[in-house]
Amino acid sequence: MDYEAIITNIGHFGNYQKKGRKLTECIVLVIQILCLFPLYFIKTSEILIVLRFFGGISSVGIFSTSFVLALEIVPLAYQTIVGLYSQIMFSVGELVVVGIAYCTQEWHLLSLVMAVFCFFLLFFIFGFDESPRWLISTGKQDKAEAILRKIAKRNKKESYVMLSEKPCEKKTAAVNGSFGDIFKSKILLNRSFNIFFNWTAVNTVYYGLVFGSATLAGNLFGAQMKSKFGVGLPGIFFGILSIIAGLLSLFLPETKGCSLPDTFEEGENIGRTLEHTKLSFKKWAKKINSN
Repeated sequence: MDYEAIITNIGHFGNYQKKGRKLTECIVLVIQILCLFPLYFIKTSEILIVLRFFGGISSVGIFSTSFVLALEIVPLAYQTIVGLYSQIMFSVGELVVVGIAYCTQEWHLLSLVMAVFCFFLLFFIFGFDESPRWLISTGKQDKAEAILRKIAKRNKKESYVMLSEKPCEKKTAAVNGSFGDIFKSKILLNRSFNIFFNWTAVNTVYYGLVFGSATLAGNLFGAQMKSKFGVGLPGIFFGILSIIAGLLSLFLPETKGCSLPDTFEEGENIGRTLEHTKLSFKKWAKKINSN
């Protein structure tokens, strides 16, 4: 699952810049429906593997795209709250799936029900607006302002503020980029692989603990793991992997209180500017003194 997430993020990087968040979300939803609906009818394991593979990729894309869209449509002060709320809803969604699985008691029917859910979600997404931040970064300032005016009207506000926490010219030049541009910057390359490793570690430990919790007698996955690696080895591996990922995360820049980068240059400079360094040092010193 963790490698699927990496593939998804790599593939969607260009889509975010060229097509927009909303269209990307619709595309991954269509892929998910096309992978879930046939599962109700299939009889061969080969087709099952193919559909589950692409279904897994699209499922990560659905969450990551909607997560980015949610963060980019709110001001900086609300991004932490919105991010936490999104993660809470992810957990709630897993509980909902468990409830549906308990009621259906059969994975073919479960796949059909989930396809229906995604079908309704697809039509729901059409009512969403495009990310104002993405529109600004691609030079579509007028469309961004129109969306923000509509948001202000719905919230019964007489005015609105641009979501870009920095001055923005009316004729903003479109920002073009691709995943390959990351390899041109040593800073972005190191940070990207650091995040990739952390994502891999989090998912590996998460799914490892999920499978390890199924300790009922006769469990196929638990029996195979114990027979191949022993009882304690998986836990030791998960612990070491978590420690390495935690230490590497210390080399990532602090982003709290900072505007999100819209360009590669801003991505390189975050954590390097004097203002950001002073802010991080003050927060660190305040935390030390309070203890």
